[in-house]
Amino acid sequence: MQAADLASLFNLPLSEQALDELISLQMDIQDVNYDPVAQDSWSFIWGHSNYSSRQFYKLGFMHLRKPPNFYLDLEIKMHPKT
Repeated sequence: MQAADLASLFNLPLSEQALDELISLQMDIQDVNYDPVAQDSWSFIWGHSNYSSRQFYKLGFMHLRKPPNFYLDLEIKMHPKT
């Protein structure tokens, strides 16, 4: 936000594609209203302001389905036939 030109922040030469992306990023950043005295409020996408590894992994694997026989296998292992 304080640099006049984003390209001045890099010491390595940029490819044409990287320069185009940098210019696009710079234009997007210029459109953001920035207030240095405003209070920020951050929260994770699961809705809490505190980090939880349990919530992180739950979020990462929530789209995976358990195999249909998962519960049956689990029940057999917990209650073996005598």
